[in-house]
Amino acid sequence: MNRRLAILALFTIPFALAADPLAAGKYSGKWEGSSGGSGEFRMTLASADAKWTADIVFTLGGQEVKCTVKSFTVDGANLHGVYSFDLQGNVLESTIDGELSGKKLAGKYTTRAAGDGSPVDEGTWETTASN
Repeated sequence: MNRRLAILALFTIPFALAADPLAAGKYSGKWEGSSGGSGEFRMTLASADAKWTADIVFTLGGQEVKCTVKSFTVDGANLHGVYSFDLQGNVLESTIDGELSGKKLAGKYTTRAAGDGSPVDEGTWETTASN
């Protein structure tokens, strides 16, 4: 009997520990960069036929910056995205990686100049569902 319980526990514990999958919807929060910049960070995620799309907007100095999402993938509770934006005539590209943990969707980003790939900033972002 104890052996059966041990075997059952081996098969059920991984399912209990698995994170909830990321859900489509609106997420809002903040970002903070190593350069000292910070602002709001918002994502609207949608999924159709196992393909994910995202709209990403952030603020810098009180100004809203709309992004063009180049790629976006979700794997369970994890996301990876690449988006570009124009900042004072400079085209920049950010890569984000994040994970859903409880109600918090958070991660890290890196930003580079789109032309030559030179580093511009890196930091963290954190959001919660705002559906």
